[in-house]
Amino acid sequence: MDNKEILNKISDLFLRFTYNLYISRKIKYSQYNEIWEKDFSLIPEKFLQILSSQSTDNFVNEELQRAKSLNVNVVPFNHDDYPESLKFLKGMPPVLYTKGKLKLNNFGNCAIIGSRKASPYGKKYAFRFSADLARNGLTIVSGMAYGIDSEAHKGALSVNGKTVAVFGTGVDVCYPKSHRTLMNRISSEGLLVSEFPLGENPRPYYFPARNRIISGLSDAVLVLEAAIKSGAMITADLAIDQGKEVFALPGSIDSETCMGTNTLLKNGVRVLTESQDVMSLPCFKSVVKTNVSTASNNFTEIENTVLDMLRANDLNFNDIIEGSSRNTQEVMQALTLLELKGTIKKNGSKYSLYQSIF
Repeated sequence: MDNKEILNKISDLFLRFTYNLYISRKIKYSQYNEIWEKDFSLIPEKFLQILSSQSTDNFVNEELQRAKSLNVNVVPFNHDDYPESLKFLKGMPPVLYTKGKLKLNNFGNCAIIGSRKASPYGKKYAFRFSADLARNGLTIVSGMAYGIDSEAHKGALSVNGKTVAVFGTGVDVCYPKSHRTLMNRISSEGLLVSEFPLGENPRPYYFPARNRIISGLSDAVLVLEAAIKSGAMITADLAIDQGKEVFALPGSIDSETCMGTNTLLKNGVRVLTESQDVMSLPCFKSVVKTNVSTASNNFTEIENTVLDMLRANDLNFNDIIEGSSRNTQEVMQALTLLELKGTIKKNGSKYSLYQSIF
């Protein structure tokens, strides 16, 4: 098979690279990167022989059939659905697997990332910022890990907003396993994304690799909590290299999981204290202006008022009455209905957004 024949079947070629990189290992990662950064017409003959082998043919056919049976889309680099934001960045994968109802080329993607061992402070604001940004039309991108990532997805879903989870496994492999319910909901309401073949299990170096996709898909990256040496800091560095806007949430100087975010702030990234900090960016203005919140259609006017107040702070009953300018009966009814919907919860005398709904 010569170069021309291979290039005429370019979609298969991307899958062939995927197969040999992650499964057969006949093409090493360093060699793969060298080829991928060059013109495909320059592929060495020895690699053409590998790519056109019978075992690779079998993989391509089986992978496409399996993807179809799982309702997974296989999106090669040359496909119209491959994100424009990734095409112009160095080192992006030649093929993506996606599952869900969203398209990858949505504008207004915002990554929210941070520590797996996040504090209640970090989780609280990951959920609240995500909910507020999603409610205003932004798509929340994260990695479905413990801590900040999962709270970011939950925040977006709590307002029926859009969210994208980028995996460090095959798109059909749930990791961590305890996030099966969350994964299923993102699959049905948002989008799952991976560069790894179906069935591929997690490996330590897959997660730093997937971080470049999280930042690459996003117009801005919000780091809520991160230790100095962490995947979130790797993602922040990648985002800076990619020319993306990076925000960090200030944290306690005594907290290990805030040392990274505080260092980012010292090094000049944008400070994150309110959602408007993000929504005021030029890249999001048209998105915020033209998108109407999908959440508002599912709640009454007073329920939306209460939710807006609770996104800012946990409040007691009297605070909500005073802030909403509604009478006692109206507020009590709204709070009861929101609790029944699983949107808020009461801790002692205060109400807060319910983050543990998955």
